[in-house]
Amino acid sequence: MARPKRFTTAQVELALEQSAGLQSLAAAKLGCHPNTIAAYLKRSARLRKRLAEIEAEKLDLAESQLLTAIREGNMTGVIFYLKTKGKHRGYSERTELTGPGGAPLSVEDSRRRFHERLADMRQSAEEAAALEDDV
Repeated sequence: MARPKRFTTAQVELALEQSAGLQSLAAAKLGCHPNTIAAYLKRSARLRKRLAEIEAEKLDLAESQLLTAIREGNMTGVIFYLKTKGKHRGYSERTELTGPGGAPLSVEDSRRRFHERLADMRQSAEEAAALEDDV
């Protein structure tokens, strides 16, 4: 059985750059299995950092294309942008509930808040009934 071909970090980095960070394409450029690229990435902090940079560049490109589409009046782009970046202004199809400080909401917190609200409503009802009795 033939030994797997060895590549330098620079060769793997170049293949990742040429393939826009797509590991299977980088592997095809080098003539190896995608698992080989994954192994190099696992062992090399430099390659992981470079892959993150490549992915950030692609994200910047995609965002710039989205902004171009929005400027051109593309309603799909407008809606997508509002649903993702405009959530804090109410542009969302769902409501996200969180606990104090944005932490996950626990069942215990929900139960406690429910009982606090229920107690407040009971007190308000009793105060309203007392006011009616005074009249």
